[in-house]
Amino acid sequence: MVNMARPQGLVLTAEEGYSRLRSEIDAGALIRLRRGAYLAEASPDARGPGDEWAQRAALLLARCHATAHALRSRFAFSHGTAAFLHGWPGPMTDAVHVLMPVRASARHAADIVRHHTAELAEEDVVEIDGLPVTGPARTALDCALLCAPPQGLAVVDAALRALASVSRFERDLSVARQDAVRADLQQRLEARGSVRHARRARDVLRYADGLSESGGESWMRWLALSRGMPVPALQVPIATGRGTFYPDALWRFDGGHGPVLAEYDGREKYDGDGELALIAEKDREQLLVDATGGRIVRFTHRDMTHPDAAFARLLRATPLRPGDLEPRPDLLPRRQARP
Repeated sequence: MVNMARPQGLVLTAEEGYSRLRSEIDAGALIRLRRGAYLAEASPDARGPGDEWAQRAALLLARCHATAHALRSRFAFSHGTAAFLHGWPGPMTDAVHVLMPVRASARHAADIVRHHTAELAEEDVVEIDGLPVTGPARTALDCALLCAPPQGLAVVDAALRALASVSRFERDLSVARQDAVRADLQQRLEARGSVRHARRARDVLRYADGLSESGGESWMRWLALSRGMPVPALQVPIATGRGTFYPDALWRFDGGHGPVLAEYDGREKYDGDGELALIAEKDREQLLVDATGGRIVRFTHRDMTHPDAAFARLLRATPLRPGDLEPRPDLLPRRQARP
């Protein structure tokens, strides 16, 4: 039996009574999570600057606990919600996904996305933060099938990192371990038979790589792969005059063209000590250019809203032309997948 511990600040009207809580709700001291569940608003002093992601994560975690207290049938959090609970990058939405061995009734809460399964095996469920969650392999495969390709790739990358203990410092062992995990996931996919988005999931599993160390790096690789660039080498050790660096992605080309290195920077801005970090980053880039004779293309989260422009910038750094590319349509969003 999973112990559904309650996070601090979670308030249920079934226990407290709405009339007792109404003044706090009206004053904004309680945030509505879902029907009958609220979370005590953190004081402004408790929220550090740039903490928006952490606040959203805290709300989603509390919403998961509130949902767990409301559900009466056996279930496990699944898909993108399970990826979040595993600590992997993925879609962070207000609705939570659950896997249940019974079909939902015609009337159910709109903020719960129910997925039906013939059975919910004990070995497919783990406990995280007191909540029942689909295990790593099941979660990775569910996300490969259901999520948009960039999100699915980021989740499976993270699953490979976790399940295969991938490390840039043990490349050969890491590759062997993650190939074994990938083969297991592919077998699980084939065992499901004819399911929707199976082709997309096969490509996600084929190109997933645990050497991508963040969701941003996964997105950057998806950008290149979906539009037809060759598969890059990841976290390749580059010896420089000041030590060894590991660029996020690297492409080598024939014909005397220097390599192209791509880096994803997740930091929003530089101020205070961040100025020193920016200087160090520029210094690192110059060392990599001097050591490889290549070019560096840097991406940030802003590029995610303009993927075509971001890819054009990457392509300009290479000797490739549009006619040289072989797009992978099953990795593209559905509206772009076919001409």
